[in-house]
Amino acid sequence: MFEDFRKFLTDNKIISMAVAFMIAIAARDLIDKFFQDLISPFLYATFSYTGGTLQNVKIYSGPIPIYIGDFLYYLANFLILAFFIYLLVGVEIKEEKKERRKRS
Repeated sequence: MFEDFRKFLTDNKIISMAVAFMIAIAARDLIDKFFQDLISPFLYATFSYTGGTLQNVKIYSGPIPIYIGDFLYYLANFLILAFFIYLLVGVEIKEEKKERRKRS
């Protein structure tokens, strides 16, 4: 029974997917810290924001405050993560294309 389970894991590349998932979680945490520690201060300076977190950043339309901090935070975080994934996948796709050309 254990051998069948092991065969299932290896044949369906479950272990590779699990490792990729763990790496993605670590990359997500790394990118989140990168954003919080390096990008957020620039956004604070841009909006002349002096206290609290980025989520509290707001702009005013007349007397009405518009809270844009959360949106900016998640947008920038998404863009950085998407770029990171593009870099990883792009390298893999290029290598795969080179391999296919060599086979042809």
